[in-house]
Amino acid sequence: MRALVIGRFQPFHNGHLAVVREIAAEADEVLIGVAAAADSRTAKNPFKAGERNEMIRLALEGTGMGPYRIIDLPDIHNPPVWAKYVANLVPEFDVVVAHSDDTLGLFEEAGYRVKKAEAYERDTYSGTRIRHLMIEFQQWETLVPPKVAEYLKGIDGPARVRRLALG
Repeated sequence: MRALVIGRFQPFHNGHLAVVREIAAEADEVLIGVAAAADSRTAKNPFKAGERNEMIRLALEGTGMGPYRIIDLPDIHNPPVWAKYVANLVPEFDVVVAHSDDTLGLFEEAGYRVKKAEAYERDTYSGTRIRHLMIEFQQWETLVPPKVAEYLKGIDGPARVRRLALG
């Protein structure tokens, strides 16, 4: 079975890692779709697609997880056809996994099998929360895999998040 896991990963955090690992235990291959790939340098999407790809790669490095591919998924701002558009960008898949009900609904309406990603301690692990902690100069590093924290510090990610959020 091939699973397509879709998320914005702003940033890739321990909750994302838990979901990807859980799906990888069930699937032969995991396709990791980086949604809103063309959106970056905004308060909601501060990190570029390439940076998110690198976060995912660093987080999965050395986990022993089976085969995976990271694929950028641009938003075409046309929800009724987005699922079919995505399906044309990626290899065939058997199930779509996401936390967003909107994303799951689009794929379900297009005839694809969907699975809700169980929120892994959603109150703790949320990209919005992590970005807020960065803005407030509070501790966020333990909420992301260690290599991701190191990477984000190296690209001055917290300062970018603050600058974009506060104007």
